[in-house]
Amino acid sequence: LAAAEAKRAEGNDRFRAGEAAAAQKAYDEALRLLLRQAFEDVEDKALLDRVQACRVPAQLNLALCCLRAEPCEAARALELCEEVLEAEPKNAKATYRKGKALLELGEVAEAEYELAQACKLAPADAAVRRDLDALRRRIRGEKEREKKTYGGLFGRGPGFASDDRGAERRQDSAASSSDDRYDFICDPARNPYADAERPDEQAAALVAQGRLEDGVFALEAALRQTASRGSWDQHFGNWLELGRLFMDMNVDALALRCLNR
Repeated sequence: LAAAEAKRAEGNDRFRAGEAAAAQKAYDEALRLLLRQAFEDVEDKALLDRVQACRVPAQLNLALCCLRAEPCEAARALELCEEVLEAEPKNAKATYRKGKALLELGEVAEAEYELAQACKLAPADAAVRRDLDALRRRIRGEKEREKKTYGGLFGRGPGFASDDRGAERRQDSAASSSDDRYDFICDPARNPYADAERPDEQAAALVAQGRLEDGVFALEAALRQTASRGSWDQHFGNWLELGRLFMDMNVDALALRCLNR
């Protein structure tokens, strides 16, 4: 155990000195030393706590080294984070780095979920929120590009739905926003963001500040504005953002109502 602790400390020193490869090697060795001893059979709680205090930081720091390695060792980072989460399901750093590893592996939806969970576990960590917001901007951008690329390919020739039919479908869907699938939380007459020029942008700023409830009100105002002027692409984008916000707030029932628009 003492040798493992020494190797972890060496890894920390190497990492601070910018020697990422040497740090990765030291953390790896620390974990190998811990694996050589069957600490699970030890009944001394103080000793077990000491083992965990060495193992978890070594796993997390090794995961970080793997993510920064050239080439990136995302699969190894993911494995390390999942080992930590098996012992500590609410470890914010492990959740955050798991999300980063998933993103490197191309698992965008799972990465978004893990980063959202990390935001819940560490609401004051601005870096986690920035990464989640950046990923969501990327997702929106990709959807917009897909829409521009493929949006005009259908509905033009015989046998395909016309543009008018598409508009009717959007109007029918928007009209359903008043049904019992989602009841607006804030009275429109009292919504402080009802007259805002860009309530959707205000919502993003409010969420970044941790003011999630105000973010909901701003998105509700954005939904009413986009519906009233027939901006259906923005309208459904706002439903998506509201659903994701409810996911962040652990209100899954409302999230589903928004995402199923």
